[in-house]
Amino acid sequence: LGKDMKRVGYYLSEKKIRQLKFQEEVVVPSGDHLDFVLLNPSKPIEDQGHFDVLIFKLNSEFTSVETTGDTEALGIIHNFVHYKAEINPNVVYIDPVEAQNGVMDRVKMNHIFDSLAVQVDGVNSTKSLNVDADSIIDLDGITFPVICKTKQAGGSMAAHEMGIVFNEKDVQNWDRPFILQELINHDCTIDKVYVVGTHSFYDRRTSLKNMLQPPETDPIIFNSQSFKDLQGSLDDYNVPLPDQELIDRISASLSEITSLTLFGYDLIRNRANGEYYVIDINYFPGYSGIPQFGNCLLELINQALGLI
Repeated sequence: LGKDMKRVGYYLSEKKIRQLKFQEEVVVPSGDHLDFVLLNPSKPIEDQGHFDVLIFKLNSEFTSVETTGDTEALGIIHNFVHYKAEINPNVVYIDPVEAQNGVMDRVKMNHIFDSLAVQVDGVNSTKSLNVDADSIIDLDGITFPVICKTKQAGGSMAAHEMGIVFNEKDVQNWDRPFILQELINHDCTIDKVYVVGTHSFYDRRTSLKNMLQPPETDPIIFNSQSFKDLQGSLDDYNVPLPDQELIDRISASLSEITSLTLFGYDLIRNRANGEYYVIDINYFPGYSGIPQFGNCLLELINQALGLI
């Protein structure tokens, strides 16, 4: 390598590499000063060369370790932790291992939402409860309906299974442990926000229809990645688009709180009072429909290297 060439290692699933068109949109346009290397995460990183930047996503590894104690996944996580801590402390991680892990747990995520509500005017956080196996559930101040979710925020299909619950009896009978959150009616409108460094983009999608609290209704079980039967129509409402300045403030605050630079979040607007809520954060999402992703990622890498 030339003396001005910087090496960028990356570890992403084959699906994500195809989804992002990583080779065409990032590697090829990167110029003659960045050398991209696909990592084998099961081998020590130091055996694969010296790196200036590492880009990687460990969601599935965190989940495997948490749910099954998977030793191979634990070894992959160790390789990334070890390389920066013991071999090359000057390497730039996009993004740090501990920061990625910080949005894999919905209990931690709710603390992030609380911090965000303090920092950004016009943004609130949902009331929530963390229910463990031996918890006494106190629903004082909680308004039904509520959503019950697993504590694990991603990395598996189970993390996307959840239920809308309309009464205390069904909450008490819900499989533990779980997270309970008040359901905010938002006129079936959700804005998917994608963040790359200092750039934010959003894509409006259809979300859950408004829910009332009928006196006797069984829980509604659904998968958050596929719930067409529960969706309303955007044509039935006219929810104003969020102001880009507000989006940028939210993104900057979340980046500061989480230490992440590649992430997405779900933003809804309370139909009752117009307040905004962030209800989910995803590390390194698909960036679907964001043609600027490749250029923005290259900008982020060059900024991290102090080249621009």
